[in-house]
Amino acid sequence: MKKLLYILPLTTAFLLACGGGTESTEETQDSSATEENIEAAQGAATDLSDFGMPYSIVIPDAGSAEITENDWGGIEIINGEGFMITLSFGEGNLELLKSDLEGDAVYTSTILEEGENYIVYKREIPDAGVTPEVHFMYVASFGEDVIEIQNMKDVTYGEDAIKNMLASAKSFASAGGA
Repeated sequence: MKKLLYILPLTTAFLLACGGGTESTEETQDSSATEENIEAAQGAATDLSDFGMPYSIVIPDAGSAEITENDWGGIEIINGEGFMITLSFGEGNLELLKSDLEGDAVYTSTILEEGENYIVYKREIPDAGVTPEVHFMYVASFGEDVIEIQNMKDVTYGEDAIKNMLASAKSFASAGGA
């Protein structure tokens, strides 16, 4: 059973990263950070062009953030234990994510908050004594580019940490300005 608990989240993450083998038929609109979203993130805008993405994102206390490229062409931003996000090019299929959450045989999932281009959800194993996990996925679209911004899945975060990371994701914009 323990092996299943490790394999299932990794398999789900892999399928989500690969798009799950289905194509989204929904059109996405171009995203841009609004002044309200930038102010909500409370931090410094950081240009990600050096990491293969001509975009910027507001990172709290950006001077201490560690930004690295990961093995699948995305970016990881770590700023302490409560701010760990990944940014990657993908399909941005929120409906597929919701379907995966509903069909999960191990976890019970609850959508805590949902918007046009994001979802915040909680996953838990009922009666297992395991701390529930809270996650988010935000989708930003700029022309042909679709970027998925998510919290790193191997850490347990509180809802406040997720809200801070989501506020940062909402600040995502073209490096030259929105």
